[in-house]
Amino acid sequence: MKRILYHTILTAGILISGACSGNSASAENSAEIKEARNAAIRDAAEAADTQKGSMEREKAVLAIRARESALRDAGFEDAADAYAACAEDELKRLHII
Repeated sequence: MKRILYHTILTAGILISGACSGNSASAENSAEIKEARNAAIRDAAEAADTQKGSMEREKAVLAIRARESALRDAGFEDAADAYAACAEDELKRLHII
C-alpha cells in the first residue's frame, strides 16, 4: 500500500509540475496521459502480484480506484480517464476482473 501511495504522489507531482512548466497544452496533456497509462500498467501488475482472492488483491484494486479519484480531484480529468481505462484493460488482461 505504501508503494501505491508513493506512486500516486509521484504521479500527481509529475502531472502538476507538467501543468506548470509552460509547455503547450497538447504536449502537457500527452505527457499526462502517457504517465497515467504507465502508472495504470504498473499498478495493475502490482495487483497481479498478490494472491488471488486475497485482501491484498482487493486493496490493490481499490488503490487503483483511489488513484483515479485523486487524479480527478486534482483536476486531471483526461489523465484520470486514461488511467482508469488502461487499468481496466490491464486488470482484464491479467484476469483480475
